[in-house]
Amino acid sequence: MSIRGFRIGIGATDTIGDIVSAYSYIASNGQYETLESPVGTDYQVTAGKTLYITRLVYFVSSSDAITIQEFGYADDAVAEGAAAPSTNKVALIDGGIRGGGNATGPTTLDVFFEVPAGKYLYWRSNDNGVAIMMNGLEL
Repeated sequence: MSIRGFRIGIGATDTIGDIVSAYSYIASNGQYETLESPVGTDYQVTAGKTLYITRLVYFVSSSDAITIQEFGYADDAVAEGAAAPSTNKVALIDGGIRGGGNATGPTTLDVFFEVPAGKYLYWRSNDNGVAIMMNGLEL
């Protein structure tokens, strides 16, 4: 008998439905935005579940810029803009992660963050034209 398994960053599951991805693109530096899944729909952690973020993949436009200035979750979603989420904001990364040194390709960062049900993921970059993708498990 074989066991099917799926590994996402440092997380693993035997149920493909546990896997979650969300994405965001920021066009102008200093902006906040909620991650989306699918594109156009703000991703919110499913009621009664916990999201375990196990991987961040970010795409840089300059290896010198701080690509991820802040990453976290809150009770409210925000469209791309200067305003941060305003209700119960929790920063999981605060202070910055520089670009990966390759201005045209992705950089992968294995992490382990726990996000409660009902929360929206947000991020902020101080670079122009950058994107982030989150992979994790909702359990």
